Amino acid sequence: DNVVEADAQLDVFKGFQTSLEQTLRDWKKWYSSAEPEKEPLPGEWDGRLDPLQKLIVCRCIRGDRVLPAIQMFISAKLDSKFVEPPAFDLDAVVNESTCTTPLLFVLTPGMDPTYQLNAVAGQRGITCNNISLGQGQEVKAEAMVADGAKHGFWALLANCHLCWKWLPTLEKFIEKTFESGPHKDFRVFMSSSPTPNFPIQLLQNCIKMTAEPPKGLKANIVRLMNNTTEESFNRVNETQKYRKLFFSLCWFHAILLERRKFKMLGWNVMYDFNDSDFDISENILAIYLDLDPTEIPWDAIRYLIAEANYGGRVTEHPDNRVLRAYVNQFFAPEALLPKFAFSSLPTYFIPDDNSLPSYRTFARDLPFSEPPEAFGQHGNAEISSAMVDTELLCP
Repeated sequence: DNVVEADAQLDVFKGFQTSLEQTLRDWKKWYSSAEPEKEPLPGEWDGRLDPLQKLIVCRCIRGDRVLPAIQMFISAKLDSKFVEPPAFDLDAVVNESTCTTPLLFVLTPGMDPTYQLNAVAGQRGITCNNISLGQGQEVKAEAMVADGAKHGFWALLANCHLCWKWLPTLEKFIEKTFESGPHKDFRVFMSSSPTPNFPIQLLQNCIKMTAEPPKGLKANIVRLMNNTTEESFNRVNETQKYRKLFFSLCWFHAILLERRKFKMLGWNVMYDFNDSDFDISENILAIYLDLDPTEIPWDAIRYLIAEANYGGRVTEHPDNRVLRAYVNQFFAPEALLPKFAFSSLPTYFIPDDNSLPSYRTFARDLPFSEPPEAFGQHGNAEISSAMVDTELLCP
């Protein structure tokens, strides 16, 4: 139907339907290609159509490849930076703030700013205290903010949406604190899910930030590497083994976040894993490698990561099988061997040069397009979800 409409309504496509029927073998070869957007169109059409019109051909015949084709188009016409999400730079945001400027994290699924905030505070030699708001926490929160304003540390009031009736009181308390002249290093951070009950004046006064996990394996691994400090990366005595397993953990976490592209495939429920899961698992690796670097307790590590930590979010018991399948592959003695492969594709492996700058460079050089095989899936796994995305973007 799309081909008939293009032929009838667009002058440049006159004769397209007839040409398609007459050269069906060539078009079938183009259609069967794994990445048809990168292949020349059959016959005269490759030279006759411009890049935008070739997108229309892709939409008509291979709807599942529209998003990759659009990314190629934007990269060619504008720049690749417009299809690669920029890293969230909390340090730059803090530099723009003052001691009388509240900062608000607007929470999205999978976002937990606590670790990154603590890391930035640690780099500056500043203490960051936090409290999760809820029933009975109001007095403690006020005391923490007042103490921070006096002594110059950071205060994080987490999950403000759980205590929305108290927020007008908090707004007045923060205004009073700012008027009294706080310490120059003081900062007050808040985090809240979107809610209509948040005080408008306080919202307008805040520097507002939101950072949902970026889309793609590459972007997620780059983000995890950028959030890791040299001090944290080098704190384990068994350096070589830890660094290889650290890269495996980064890959595992990125895989779980990015499996959302396949919608419900493999899960009964879509789960919102976040960076706190990664941070706890990373500490598990560090602790066990420091305890006994010669005899690594693989079973204990796999259980704590797949069942106790990430598995703690799983509500449907069969879904644990997906987690177990991944950890059994990524956290095994083979992961310590040179260039351990994560999938059947030659692109994805643990690099031999395991310094943090080398890991970051390796992550930035990963391909932007990620086939289902990178996730251990069949090549047809993303067709249905890609068609849904295409229908949303180009109905």
